[in-house]
Amino acid sequence: VVKALAGEALASNRPDQARLLLEDAVIRNDGDPELKLLLAEAYVARNQPERAVQTLEKVLAKDPVSAKALHALGTLHQRKAESLLDSGKREETKQAAEKAEEFFAAALKAAPEHVVSSVELAAIALLVHQQVDAAASALARALDEKNRTLLGPAELARARALNGTVHARRFRAKEAVAELEEALKLDKTSVFAKAQLGRIYLAQKEFAKAVPLLKEASQKEPQNLDYVEGYLAVLLGAGQMQDALTVLQTANGQFPDTPRIAYLDARVNDALDNTKPAEESYLRAIRGDAGLYEADLHLARLY
Repeated sequence: VVKALAGEALASNRPDQARLLLEDAVIRNDGDPELKLLLAEAYVARNQPERAVQTLEKVLAKDPVSAKALHALGTLHQRKAESLLDSGKREETKQAAEKAEEFFAAALKAAPEHVVSSVELAAIALLVHQQVDAAASALARALDEKNRTLLGPAELARARALNGTVHARRFRAKEAVAELEEALKLDKTSVFAKAQLGRIYLAQKEFAKAVPLLKEASQKEPQNLDYVEGYLAVLLGAGQMQDALTVLQTANGQFPDTPRIAYLDARVNDALDNTKPAEESYLRAIRGDAGLYEADLHLARLY
């Protein structure tokens, strides 16, 4: 009964209620790993990753090959890696990603049928390490006909969305769009799929299609630098400069000293003939990333 109530509370975005139920239940029944797994989930929902890690480690202390606990720990380190990547902390990102990979690989070794761990290995290979072939290999395992049934709809949608991103990285736009559209049929709420589809439309200069997708992605996950940058880029491409200025007001505060945001800030001001702010932002972008050659090129055109 407690598990059902806690599960319902978590599904309804009531993590505080779930935590209270589960902490009491764990005290009374310390030997039930499912209660601890749910409690860890509640801690994650309450943005308490350290307590989630401690709870999951208790599960592994009694059952070192618990695929669910191993996968959950992998997910926590994966999220840490993604956050560090957005902050530009490359070495820390690599360390967190490698830790996540260890846990996902251990989950697969403990339970080969736990193919969702293969999906997340693909995500790390593709989004953190930029290893397209490694990602494709991990996804091939997850999307094999006999394994697809082991994935829930949202998990399968993520696998299809990642596969679409693999196609995009290989410049197969048609196949990428088809996979991402299939992903959205499986999970219409997938922010990742919408963002990746928006990116493809942006590259194809189909701004009318790209704007709503990247707008939603950046609003749903405003802490995601890639999504915010994508939305700014498509607003620039669509000529929606006033909207871009509004977004930049928030982005400059949220991502200070981020070269790509500074570059887009400069492009918008450049398009509006705000020469001095444009020059300052181009220089800020160049100081932050000497390899950002687009900023050098556009700055030269000002003189």
